[in-house]
Amino acid sequence: TQKSRHAAVKLPNGHVLVLGGSSATFEEYDPATGTFTTVHTASFPVVDAFLEPDGRILIFTERFSCSGEGKILRYDPTAKTLSELANLGPTSGYSVTKTLTGTYLLTGGTIWSIQAFDPETGALGTVGSMRIARSSHDSLLLPDGRVLTVGDGLGGTPELFDPETATSTYSSASGPRRDNVVLEALVDGRVLVSSRAFFYGPGTTDTLQIYDPVTDTLSPAGTYDKDRYGQTLVSLDSGDVLIVGGRSNMVVAPQDAYLWLK
Repeated sequence: TQKSRHAAVKLPNGHVLVLGGSSATFEEYDPATGTFTTVHTASFPVVDAFLEPDGRILIFTERFSCSGEGKILRYDPTAKTLSELANLGPTSGYSVTKTLTGTYLLTGGTIWSIQAFDPETGALGTVGSMRIARSSHDSLLLPDGRVLTVGDGLGGTPELFDPETATSTYSSASGPRRDNVVLEALVDGRVLVSSRAFFYGPGTTDTLQIYDPVTDTLSPAGTYDKDRYGQTLVSLDSGDVLIVGGRSNMVVAPQDAYLWLK
């Protein structure tokens, strides 16, 4: 099924659950057979989704339109049930990262400040602020506990947030301004960065880069064969990365999937 504004989560059995977005289906991908199977029906624009220790999935959504609301949901893949945990109000354009303590950081978009959500208590509160307002960005937890944010910042400079000190600092890995960024952790601790040019037009490309947290640098890792944004990336046990869905040429949602080979 064609998808955009969706999320993908690797399940304990090695399969990948693709949920939400432009279609009303939850689909499960089996890497052994290369097939997708529909397992649930629900439609909402997804910011991100996370596998919890008990096997359930925490889902962060954004508003459908100017009058919509973002929500925090929980999906049980065994019972195939969906429940609401919190209402975020008219939020959009933010990113979500799970910290080492189990809380979730919401950064950028219409939120502006950095907020933390505790899935155990349901508490949501402000814990810091970003160096610059961002949207169409993504954030990801690094092995040392800091949170990397890339995309839609002046000069294309990523930033790093330390939850222990509640401070944000600019990375030294500056580059061209990019948006529609998607980050995925690789098995070796580096980060695969998928993005497109901020001022998109003829001659610009949608690129893949590698961020190395040890050297604090970005390096080229390939390009797409077509305009693509809104896709999801999932690191597989093999070290390769599954790239699913997204939109192309601002109109068509591709139904294909790619493998980025390590």
